[in-house]
Amino acid sequence: VKLTVMGEHNVMNALAALAVADAYGVPLADAAEKLLEFGGFKNRQQIYHKNGYTIVDDTYNASPDSMKAAIGVLSSLPAGRRIAVLADMKELGPETRKFHHEVGVYLGKAPVDVLVTYGDLAMEIENGAKEQNPALVAVHFQDNEKAAMEQWIQAEEKKGDCILFKGSNSMKLGEVAEHVCQRHH
Repeated sequence: VKLTVMGEHNVMNALAALAVADAYGVPLADAAEKLLEFGGFKNRQQIYHKNGYTIVDDTYNASPDSMKAAIGVLSSLPAGRRIAVLADMKELGPETRKFHHEVGVYLGKAPVDVLVTYGDLAMEIENGAKEQNPALVAVHFQDNEKAAMEQWIQAEEKKGDCILFKGSNSMKLGEVAEHVCQRHH
C-alpha cells in the first residue's frame, strides 16, 4: 500500500479504511489502489514543492497531537533548513498554555532549524522549545503582526528550505502559506 500523504497518523487512517473495505467485501488490492488517489484536504498537510522550496500547509486546525504530527512530518522531509511557523491553538480549555508549552518541548527535540511563533499562546511553544534546545533560532510575532511575519519569512527564506505552517484556522495562517506558495510559483 502506498500513500501520497505523509505522517504516521495517515498510515493509521489508511489501515482503518482498509479494515472497513475488507469488512464490506472490497478486494484489498482495489482498496489500496483507491488510497493511492487520496491527496488530502485543503489546508490539511498539503505539501507543495515550488522552485526549490517545500511548503507544508497544515493550517486548517490545530491541537497538541496534530501539532506534534505536523512537526514529525516536517522532521521527515529532506530540506536544507526546516522552518516551523506555528500559531496559537484555540479552544483547548484551562490548560491551554501547558499544551502549547508541551508542543514546544516536543519541537525542541526535533530536527527543526528555525521556529517562528505567531500569537500570544504560541509564545509558550517557543518557551518550551528553548528549554530543550537553547540554540534554536526562534522569532515571535503577536497576532496583530501578520504582515511583519510575512516580511520576515520572505527576507529569511532560502532555496532548499522546508516551511511548515500550522495553527488554528482562526489565526489565518493559511493566508500566509498561500502567499508563500504564490511567491514561489
